[in-house]
Amino acid sequence: MAHPKYPNVFQSYRYGPLRLKNRIINLPMMNGQSTPDGRVTKQMVAHMAARAKTGAALVYIGDSEIESKYGMTHYSPLDLSYDGNQAGLVELADEVHRYGAKIGIELNHGGRAAYEKINSSGKRIGPSFEKGIPGSRTPSDCIEMDRALMDEVIAAYVHAAKMVNNAGFDAVMIHVAHGWLLHQFLCKRTNRRTDEYGGSLENRMRFPLEVIRAVYNAVGSRMAVDVRVSCGGDLSDLSQDDIDEVIEFLKAGSQWITGANVSCMDMTNYATSEYMCQSYYLPHMVNTKWAEQVKAADTGVIISNSGSVVTVQEAEDLLAAGKVDMVGMGRAAFVDSLHFTKAYRGQDEDIRPCLRCAHCVDRLFNFYPVRCAVNPTVGREYEYPDIPLAKVKKKVMIIGGGPAGMQAAQTCIQRGHEVVLYEKSDKLGGGLHVAGSLPAKYDMRRYTQWMMKKTMECGARIVLNTEAGPEDIRREAPDAVMLAIGSIPLVLPIPGITGPNVYMAGDVDTGKVKIEGKKKIVIMGAGFTGSECAIPLAQEGHDVTLVDMFPQAQYDMAGIGSQSWMSILRIHRELGVKNILEARINEVTDNGVWYTKKGEKQFVEADVMINCMGLTLETDKLEAMQYIVPETYRIGDCFGDKMNIDTAIMTGFTYAMEI
Repeated sequence: MAHPKYPNVFQSYRYGPLRLKNRIINLPMMNGQSTPDGRVTKQMVAHMAARAKTGAALVYIGDSEIESKYGMTHYSPLDLSYDGNQAGLVELADEVHRYGAKIGIELNHGGRAAYEKINSSGKRIGPSFEKGIPGSRTPSDCIEMDRALMDEVIAAYVHAAKMVNNAGFDAVMIHVAHGWLLHQFLCKRTNRRTDEYGGSLENRMRFPLEVIRAVYNAVGSRMAVDVRVSCGGDLSDLSQDDIDEVIEFLKAGSQWITGANVSCMDMTNYATSEYMCQSYYLPHMVNTKWAEQVKAADTGVIISNSGSVVTVQEAEDLLAAGKVDMVGMGRAAFVDSLHFTKAYRGQDEDIRPCLRCAHCVDRLFNFYPVRCAVNPTVGREYEYPDIPLAKVKKKVMIIGGGPAGMQAAQTCIQRGHEVVLYEKSDKLGGGLHVAGSLPAKYDMRRYTQWMMKKTMECGARIVLNTEAGPEDIRREAPDAVMLAIGSIPLVLPIPGITGPNVYMAGDVDTGKVKIEGKKKIVIMGAGFTGSECAIPLAQEGHDVTLVDMFPQAQYDMAGIGSQSWMSILRIHRELGVKNILEARINEVTDNGVWYTKKGEKQFVEADVMINCMGLTLETDKLEAMQYIVPETYRIGDCFGDKMNIDTAIMTGFTYAMEI
């Protein structure tokens, strides 16, 4: 009998030598939880067990290196050349199987894009001496691989595949995408060889196919042998030829390949990696068009997609339309630890929505262990395998109903405490309503509504339209207080900063202030708030300039650590948004802004100025409530660290776990 709502998703599927319980693959994503020298940890085991608990059929460990001499791509991948990892791999496989999923691992070699400073040789290798490759983020010099190095790499792939097979793994995915070694051979932009491994597509695919064939001959009778492929590496010249070459490559390898995960772009070209790890500025299912074209070509290989499929309904629609054979979902398995299980049980409304903020990816790009902005247990599953009941039931008073207060309320209720939450406005949500007001923030708005509903229904006593103060704390007589009153816009003591033609960013974003006609607008502050505020204004035809003390180099390179920032910079270029950086604002007048840059005082003309200079705490209010109850915690913006949603959720959860 078919599932009543998702008959295609929750359908068992023959996947090479495997029988999968449904058609969802939890795609390879790095987790940053191995030791610095690539060993399995208890944290990694718990994290992968949690991915299996989501209900996905096939769960992949991301980007694991086959050798550490030349191939390391980041500081915390599994090193599959180390035989001492065998016991940890067995534990990984056992834990994933325990929850009814199959387990796979992505095998990779960084090639010319490896980090030579963490390779044991201190060097990198690649298909050719690639001087002047456009868009490369790495030095251009590397060792050109000869036959001996090729054989060494093939042997490393085979060794890694055999080791994980012996450990009980069910699948391997050979990485032929995103600008890593095998993609470097396959791609005409990066393969400059003139021998039988360069030039024509037949030659360029020769070495990747040698690797795939060798792995298949070693383990293919017992494991699925998958590949990940990229349809193009540079947005400026992505053409049908790129897709056609991927199709021909898969056809040539179809006798050895079980499934192909179709991604796109090149990790070493940051301008394109925005499409590889998408922010909320790109549409849902943005890359599925590539997988659809490859599937239609009938390669003889099982085809799955990648790229912002975040709901089970989206997965069902793709399968029902025949666009893919399996649906690849990555962040969906982070944001809710029971995502697919809840959908199977008809509990869709209980599934936490994904913001597509890319916080998980951003942390990994900066070599930190994985976290999720809105699921506080991701990456901490070993420390928080469940939410335990408190040893002593307490009355907890939470002041502020923003993201930190809502998370704290839900967690405290789960722990068995009595909770009363005071919110000064007529609804929960706090700063999320402003943060989600811009047109691109659909995912934020969806999450905000979900979070408000979950909090209203969690069992806490919610008091709206009441700004709680010291008297309310004394009257409620709680055992513990959590201060989550948020922050307010920062207004610096700059002459003219409160003038009649100066508005706050939140008022503009929410439409409280409407700017009519075509205006010259100066946004004072070029951080996330100001830079995002600029986008709809520029789309409406205004002439927008950002002014900030931000160093130019830091501003330009910030996209390396933030997928959302990368999207913002691209959109600014497309819309002609200007910026004046390394500039200190001196004065705001009726018709513009005076600033000092490199010791020279200058003026930028404007009809309207917008204050986006950051946030600050209401210190007096906090101090008045801080010491009434000995057990008092500051959470969210009041915590005093980064004033963003991941800090709010993390502090709300963490301190609730301490009460």
